[in-house]
Amino acid sequence: MDAGTGEILAHELTDSDTADAAMAGSLVARAGGRIRSVIADGAYDGAPVYAAIRALPPPRSPPKIVVPPSAPSIPKRGVAHGGTERERHAATIAAHGRMAWRMAHDDGLRSLGETAISRLKARGGDRLTARSLAAQHKEVALRISTANKAIRHAKPVTVRIA
Repeated sequence: MDAGTGEILAHELTDSDTADAAMAGSLVARAGGRIRSVIADGAYDGAPVYAAIRALPPPRSPPKIVVPPSAPSIPKRGVAHGGTERERHAATIAAHGRMAWRMAHDDGLRSLGETAISRLKARGGDRLTARSLAAQHKEVALRISTANKAIRHAKPVTVRIA
């Protein structure tokens, strides 16, 4: 989702046997190289997600990955880390706390993605009406296309006057 416009850039409907985190690399690839940062919740914490995103051909520069590390991966204070992006996030949380890490990495933008999904569910309901997975893919794509058109035409422009 584009945090500036609220439009959904890429989506994937999976079956119950596919983990959401397994789709991270393909979602970033389908967004068309317009990704500056990937912000996700703790379900996407893991080296495979970082590796999948880093393995994509670089459009310009690789996107910043902002995924809160799980509590067990946070090192004790004073313990050296290996230097990977994920380990640096964990070391920062160990040194300064989770809230300071969230503020430093714009983790609050994650709520915008949650809001976009909430809008989709409010508009079309929690359930899909199509029965086959192929038809469900089309139904989700249509809902997203409609939501993106609506947000382009009906999103208010807010101006702060000081």
